Amino acid sequence: MNAPHIHLLINHLPIIGLIIGILVVIFGLLTKKQVVSSVGLWITMIAGLSSYPTMYSGGASEHYFEENEGNYCVSEDLIHEHEEAAELAFWPCIVTGVFAGIALFGHRKGHKHTKKSEILVVFIGIIAIILIGKAGLTGGEIRHPEISSCCSAEGSGESCKGMLGHEGCTGMSGQEGCTYMKSEKCTANCTPGCKHDGTDACCKGDSTVQKKACCKKDSQESEHTEEEQ
Repeated sequence: MNAPHIHLLINHLPIIGLIIGILVVIFGLLTKKQVVSSVGLWITMIAGLSSYPTMYSGGASEHYFEENEGNYCVSEDLIHEHEEAAELAFWPCIVTGVFAGIALFGHRKGHKHTKKSEILVVFIGIIAIILIGKAGLTGGEIRHPEISSCCSAEGSGESCKGMLGHEGCTGMSGQEGCTYMKSEKCTANCTPGCKHDGTDACCKGDSTVQKKACCKKDSQESEHTEEEQ
């Protein structure tokens, strides 16, 4: 298991956890049930503080792709955009988690200002949810072009070259012939005479055998055509 695997396993915890936690806290405030508020604060605290390992694994994932440049069909621009959004959301998430912990401590000690601290947690938490939601969206765009506007009629298509279903887009730095695979491998496995620009059946899919069979077929047809001429 590498850094990207770990990041994918935990990156939804801050987003989903904060949404659920804040909603439960709000419900507790409205119903004036301290037990419900406490449950919401526990969820919020854990979710907010989980942004640290999520952020750390995200940075490690970026370094992993840098060290294995050319092996994966990902956009450096989208990774950078995701990183900036995550950095912006990081501290609001941490602060929300810390304040939720303080509010829980106030519950235990029976402080009279506990309700105010809960309202503060809700306020900061909503800001954190908006920012972490943006980070999640930009992260999803790295591997899910269907949620990005870059390849739509309105978009510029500068980050989607080679993504399945978007072969006409441009700008996938270093992966101009990539369709969810190594563009170099695609070229290497295709015999002379076979198209290997990532837009035909030969260079789509993950099966090396299928690629070779397709390329061989295309090259043979090309040779027959030349002989007939």
